[in-house]
Amino acid sequence: MADALLHLAEDLDEAVLLIDYFEHEASAAASGISYCQWLDAQLKQAGKRLLLMLRPVVKGDPTSFNWAYDAMRRTVQDHERGRPIAQRHYLVGPGTPTMAASTLIVARLDACAGVLWQTDIRSPQGCRRLELPFDLKLEDAPDPASHAASRAPGEPSKAGHAPGAPIVLSPSTQRAWRLAETAAKSQWPVLILGSTGTGKEELARHLHRCSGADKNFIPVNCGAIPAELIESELFGHKKGAFTGAVSDQPGVFEAAGHGIVFLDEVGELPLKAQTRFLRVLQEKKVTRLGERVERVLNCRIVAATHRHLWQAVESGSFRADLYYRLAGLIIPLDDLARRPEDLRAMIDAFWQQTTHENPGLPGRALDESAHQRLLAHAWPGNVRELKATLVRAAFLARGPQVSASDINIALGQDAPTPASPPPPSTLRTALPHASADLDFRAHTKRCQRELARLALDQAGGNKSQAARMLGISVQHLGRVLKG
Repeated sequence: MADALLHLAEDLDEAVLLIDYFEHEASAAASGISYCQWLDAQLKQAGKRLLLMLRPVVKGDPTSFNWAYDAMRRTVQDHERGRPIAQRHYLVGPGTPTMAASTLIVARLDACAGVLWQTDIRSPQGCRRLELPFDLKLEDAPDPASHAASRAPGEPSKAGHAPGAPIVLSPSTQRAWRLAETAAKSQWPVLILGSTGTGKEELARHLHRCSGADKNFIPVNCGAIPAELIESELFGHKKGAFTGAVSDQPGVFEAAGHGIVFLDEVGELPLKAQTRFLRVLQEKKVTRLGERVERVLNCRIVAATHRHLWQAVESGSFRADLYYRLAGLIIPLDDLARRPEDLRAMIDAFWQQTTHENPGLPGRALDESAHQRLLAHAWPGNVRELKATLVRAAFLARGPQVSASDINIALGQDAPTPASPPPPSTLRTALPHASADLDFRAHTKRCQRELARLALDQAGGNKSQAARMLGISVQHLGRVLKG
């Protein structure tokens, strides 16, 4: 890439470098910055003047082009923002095959058209002009944002502002909603990807409404069901199949009928349940625990997870064949921080809801500083965190006008830092005297339980987040807490 940019620098004013990474790769962005600094030094040493910009992009899985194509097209549009561009140049590679293919496609869109270059170590310049042996005439897929053009300026989307309906203003959210509407016309499995609190269940319910409101919609939180009960919950059981099975019980797949089973946090399914679930998806039949009778299923599966399932496949905690079965259609949901249009509307809508439902709270209005503070926050907890913060701000406000300092207190940023776990050396003080009972297992369990409670407190009661902090499963966390 360095040789190619040195060769092309005479024809360029600016260059944007995309670096793709998984969210857990905290060092990826820092590595990209270091590379940009090194590349800038090489350009200056060669007497080249070129403005370099880095754009980190959260990476999707290898089976989906959505993330790479959207990142490429959005980068071009966001970077130019209506400025006249004399000529665009696209460097195909280095990068993943998905990114290379997306580069070819974006460069052939009318709105983003440009010259293609290929890295080539055999060329003295480090690159060569890429001439395709075919001609592409492409149009971008219908974008929900185009519907906004038919509305008056400032008029909100009808889909997002009906009473009680989710707010759907940003292009990425509208795209997800339209994909759900399209998916409702088929029977393909749907996998919704997004961080905790981004509205995955709301999107699944929207798909359900579009497919027929008379059908059942059964949500199942796979991370909240004890591992020993998950198979009974999903597949059902016969009376006497296990201790406590006092009657025949259908599972959620049977109970759904012709409706939808929404498996939230499907990435938390134990491997044994994954194996049985895969057979259900393949055969469209289910056998209750303790029975040999196969029952034909008519339900549709919509799954969701905040995890990067492909990483779980590579680590061996999720079956690859099940992943491919679930990912008939992948619908990604952006974090709230990447949806500024939604965030602004949500602040107003949720504040009105908060003050309407809680008329006795001190805070009655958000001042401008509070608005700006809310807009500046990264919202790692997404919509769920925003709602909770607004309620706390209204409750903790020191006057009728909620200020930025009230928001800071509601976010916990003016509060004392939570106590850290004691270092291992201080555990000696927690043990009884030598003359007392030093039962190793009992004290180990007690220490594990205290650590689990501390993690749960720091995670605000979110068991999935606490389990990730401790590096254990949600089911394991539940067992530790029970003691």
